[in-house]
Amino acid sequence: MSNYILSCCSTADLTQEHFESRDIHYICFHYAIDGVEYAEAVAVAGERVREYCFDYARSAYKYFRRQKKRSGLSYGNLLNDYGDYLIEIDEIGGAGEMLPDDLHAAHERLSARLRRKKAAQSNSAFRARRRLLNRYRFAWHGMLIRPIDSESELIREGEMQNNCVAGYAKRHADGGTAIFVLRRRDKPREPWCTVEYNEKDNNVRQCRAYRNGNAPAEAQEFVRQWIAHNEKNRTGHAGREKFA
Repeated sequence: MSNYILSCCSTADLTQEHFESRDIHYICFHYAIDGVEYAEAVAVAGERVREYCFDYARSAYKYFRRQKKRSGLSYGNLLNDYGDYLIEIDEIGGAGEMLPDDLHAAHERLSARLRRKKAAQSNSAFRARRRLLNRYRFAWHGMLIRPIDSESELIREGEMQNNCVAGYAKRHADGGTAIFVLRRRDKPREPWCTVEYNEKDNNVRQCRAYRNGNAPAEAQEFVRQWIAHNEKNRTGHAGREKFA
């Protein structure tokens, strides 16, 4: 808890001596910079800004004045950005300058690190999910189906098929649903149909073509064959159609 302090606002109905004798820091939430009054900006910037900035009010004032000249942003926007930056420092494990020389550039670098960290975590979950779902790989009459490989592939699938399947990423990674791609065997990298599968009930919730259109008749027949094959697997009577 050494990173936190007990504080009060300027409307507290007690004397300054009362606060100082109890090591309670006094914070004024209504302030002015360069003649402009700000009554709300600190509140929206978040708890971490209040914890840090007002404990170092003089250096913070000089710091944000420099950042305003550098970026051209308003003080309110700078405080919001700084609040986001401090939250990102917490999320990354405390690795970051508290008052970076260029707030905008530091914020972008830290955001990129967080994206890479979250992508690595997500892809790890996707890999584990793929290993579990590989038993459903299947090929039949020049078509094949397999589980989605990674979050980046899921995003590409959504972009190329012009649908919202990327929004299923968390549910897929967490096991709430299962996303598969249905391809022609002679064009394995070209999106054709996107499939959402319910493992528990062995049924296809949806099989969509480009722009959420209905799957072609041959794809629908493939799905029926796939479901039948999965059912045989569940009962121990599968043949040799399974895709290797």
